[in-house]
Amino acid sequence: MSWEYETDIAAQIAVLQLKYNFLTRGNIMYKSIRKTLQFKASPKNLYNSLATESGHTALTGMPTEMESKVGGNVSAFGGMVHSTIVELVPNKRIVQMWRGKDWPEGVKSTVTWEIAPSDTGSTVMFTHTGIPAAEFDSVSGGWKDHYWAPMKAATKK
Repeated sequence: MSWEYETDIAAQIAVLQLKYNFLTRGNIMYKSIRKTLQFKASPKNLYNSLATESGHTALTGMPTEMESKVGGNVSAFGGMVHSTIVELVPNKRIVQMWRGKDWPEGVKSTVTWEIAPSDTGSTVMFTHTGIPAAEFDSVSGGWKDHYWAPMKAATKK
């Protein structure tokens, strides 16, 4: 097989992975979530709901342990989710290395919240990459049920 042919196949695989929102590493297929969301809350209120222990507990209705600093550990939903805070830019950006309790050993994903002011409150650009494909439906549903729905409901008050 020639190098050019191998490169063409690699390029085609990369295009398909982007188109169908998956990636493979080793023998595990990974998927991603990318969403732009609108909320009536200010960037400061959204940030505090996501990046502080009391705010996260109030938002999700579940106990949270959180060290709100870069390198800080987070445990949420009774220990079902663990993460490490990678970046915090107050009222603008939160990045975490995130994993589910039952995920394969050593598998971590990246969650990014980009928060910007908008005319009606805030725009959130949310990205969660590196989700094991077998966990995708559960993780995707969890974001909807435990974050986006409560965030929308809280901002309607």
